[in-house]
Amino acid sequence: MAIPAPLLDQVLGLPENDRRELRELLEGALGDEGDDLDDAERSLLHASIERGRADAAAGRLTAAGEILAKLRRQ
Repeated sequence: MAIPAPLLDQVLGLPENDRRELRELLEGALGDEGDDLDDAERSLLHASIERGRADAAAGRLTAAGEILAKLRRQ
């Protein structure tokens, strides 16, 4: 999977502890047991990913630090 350069730059610009926390959050969300999505859910997921890629390509991004701060408040 390709990561848009602006997103990669933001992530790499984070302090090491924030990068580690982001990695742990992503690993926890992805897991290693596959998923239990049916075909309709998987189709919605892929459509959402494509919208995210289009947003990134158009410059509609949220700073990684903002996302981490929001997750910490939850």
